[in-house]
Amino acid sequence: DREDLFVEPNGDISLRDRSVSTYTKIPNRIVNAKWVGESAKDELGISSFTHIPVGVNTNKFYPGEKRQSRVRIVSMYRPETPRRGGKRLERIFKDLKSRYGDAISLETFGSRCTFADVDHSKCSQDKVAQIMRSASIVFEPSDFQGFGLPGLEAMASGCALVSTDNLGIHEYGIHSVNCFIANRDKDLFDHICELVDNPELVSRIGE
Repeated sequence: DREDLFVEPNGDISLRDRSVSTYTKIPNRIVNAKWVGESAKDELGISSFTHIPVGVNTNKFYPGEKRQSRVRIVSMYRPETPRRGGKRLERIFKDLKSRYGDAISLETFGSRCTFADVDHSKCSQDKVAQIMRSASIVFEPSDFQGFGLPGLEAMASGCALVSTDNLGIHEYGIHSVNCFIANRDKDLFDHICELVDNPELVSRIGE
């Protein structure tokens, strides 16, 4: 998962140098995202890797009834892990609320959130699946992801996904085909607005 690139909230690197140097000596490596293996070859000097993508339990994550009076927009919120994009999420959610008011329901799960309409806080996987089944749009705000499972769970749930270009998204996401991918706040905001304003587009991307 390229843990050597991850930074803890206190600024420390997640992985010790000794662990990074030892990694190259492992004879067999399995990665869940191609970018992880390819970057480890280029940057760490590993010789090879086997790529086995992550899967989603479709007995839990599957589409549900989404016809509701308010458009439900859901995102994971984990501010204690800076790369998860908590500040970006807060900025975009506030702009969405300013534009649409009570026509939308902004919802989060993960850590306690004070700026969402509905704070589901820490949830079991079953609860996350239930939330996504009835949501219309899922927003993935992370700076980068090893794989990015919430985005794939959103797709399995029939949601329209808007994601940052976080590397992991390219394991399963194709921009304008099965999700929207962008990096600038304005572009992410515009894609979400495009979906809120066009229910038929939500259905097409969700399918």
